[in-house]
Amino acid sequence: MSDSKFAEHPIQQLWTLESVGTLDQDVSPEDKIVLEEFRNSINMVEGRYEISLPWKVDKKQLPTNLALSRKKLNSTIHKLKQTNKYLEIYDQIIKEQLSLGFTETLKLANVHYLPHLPVIMDSTTTPIRSVFDASARMDKQAPSLNDYSGPCLTSPFAVSAEITKAFLRVGLQPRDHDYTCFIWL
Repeated sequence: MSDSKFAEHPIQQLWTLESVGTLDQDVSPEDKIVLEEFRNSINMVEGRYEISLPWKVDKKQLPTNLALSRKKLNSTIHKLKQTNKYLEIYDQIIKEQLSLGFTETLKLANVHYLPHLPVIMDSTTTPIRSVFDASARMDKQAPSLNDYSGPCLTSPFAVSAEITKAFLRVGLQPRDHDYTCFIWL
């Protein structure tokens, strides 16, 4: 691989590294289809990479879980209000993601929501990190977003870098937006 090719398509090269972290002979025929669709979904849109979620072949419509997300948000706000400093910091994180174009404001709709919560860290630069719960369920029978995800895309290689908000710099294709909504104040 030449350096110029890598510079032109660094995310493409990362996705294809060891078949996105899984060796093709180690996955089922259905997962091979999912991996191929995922690889083909990588596009450059307005200077930013855009991908599709790696959906299982038998993907069904996920139910709306607005009530669950509201309940979890109320619990999160209650906990954050106990230390007002953290509520302000968490609010600033959400506002920064909006101002940088990583998120957008939408009207509430009949879509699948991702509950989120703050993780308080022992760090001076990042005291709180926002984490989305793709495994949240309305009840034991209801599916979660994780139930529809395809094969593991992690790589067997360790990578370390100083890239601010790197995962937020990869956008989702519009057809997947209804599965990654979240609510905030």
